[in-house]
Amino acid sequence: MPGIDATLELIGGKWKIQILWCLKSKPKRFSEIKEEVAGITQKMLTQQLKEFIRDGIATRKSYPEIPPRVEYKLTDMGKSLIPVLEALNKWGEMHLAKKMGIEIPASGSKSKKAPAPPAQQQLGLF
Repeated sequence: MPGIDATLELIGGKWKIQILWCLKSKPKRFSEIKEEVAGITQKMLTQQLKEFIRDGIATRKSYPEIPPRVEYKLTDMGKSLIPVLEALNKWGEMHLAKKMGIEIPASGSKSKKAPAPPAQQQLGLF
C-alpha cells in the first residue's frame, strides 16, 4: 500500500487532518487556525504548519503591516486532498449515525421518521 503510506506520511497524526479541514475554504491567520483546532498547542500548530509548508501542502504569506499579519493557505496539492477529507467526513457522519441508530438511506437523503434529538441535529444528520 505505497499510496496510503505516502498519504499518511504527509497528513497522518492527530492534528494535520483537522488543520487541513480548517484551511479548506480560505486562507487563515495562525490565531484563527488555533481557535478552530480545539486543544492544539501553539508549539504543535507551528510544527505542523512548518511541515505542511516543507511538504508543499500549504504556503505562508507575511504581510508588511503593523501588527504583523501572516496567513496560511492550501497549495493546489493541498486542495487536492479536500475530496479525500470530504469522503472521510461523510463516512464518519454515517458511522456516527449508525452508532446512534439513525437510518440514512443509501441515496444520501436523510430519513425523517420523527424530529431528531439535539445531538443528532448537531451532527447535521437531520
